[in-house]
Amino acid sequence: MKRTIKGFATLALLAGIFGFATLKQKEVKTNAAYGNETIRVYLDKTVVIQGQGWWATDETWIHIWDGSNNHWQKMTKVNVNLFYFDVVGSMWNGFTDPTRGMEFYVYDTSNDQNMTYWMDGKYMKDNELNYIVINSANATTKQSYDVKNYEVEQTISAIGNLDCDSTVSEVQSAVDLYNGLRAQGKTNLNTWTVAENDVTWFQRLQYFAEFNGLSITAARDTVVNNESNAIGLLAIGGLSVLTLGGYALLKKKQFI
Repeated sequence: MKRTIKGFATLALLAGIFGFATLKQKEVKTNAAYGNETIRVYLDKTVVIQGQGWWATDETWIHIWDGSNNHWQKMTKVNVNLFYFDVVGSMWNGFTDPTRGMEFYVYDTSNDQNMTYWMDGKYMKDNELNYIVINSANATTKQSYDVKNYEVEQTISAIGNLDCDSTVSEVQSAVDLYNGLRAQGKTNLNTWTVAENDVTWFQRLQYFAEFNGLSITAARDTVVNNESNAIGLLAIGGLSVLTLGGYALLKKKQFI
């Protein structure tokens, strides 16, 4: 009897410790921000080109301050409106406060209208944002912007273009885009609604997928995941405490 109760107490305690370690691993995995990896950052110049035509140039640059070094790099052209640059993991890891990050410009930095305002790298990293969309065409001041996630926006666009006449291939392409998103991106589309509707972007995609005989499963929401894990952890922890407490009480009364 004594050995059985002691063994159960030890097992419960180990389970509590293991459960805590597992929860920590899940949080790190599902909520991971950009870190030790290369992330492609996009700059969309559509709006500023419409108002300031000289922004339509291949002389499009990114300036990055990672806390140790300044990096001045020419960006790669996708089309006249869209450029990108691959930011390596060591730079993302350096974005530890709002003073570290990036800005964009054309030709040179001698005039404010050639440049965007500074972009907080830590905010981008923590929120998995990599898509700078300029929303101004200022002639004397720096350009403002919206900051988004490029892959999420591409997926939203693909889902929004689906209708009952979409081919299986078109729907499958949208499904593939969704499946290719990081955990945070999938969570966003599981909760963001389409316009003023109560339907989420994932639910819209799921409807067209099932309509075309395709299978799709929503990624588990990171917040729900963590809450579920926390409940499980509390249960395990409670079991550990109760078991050890019971063992101590029995020992004090000399029943074991």
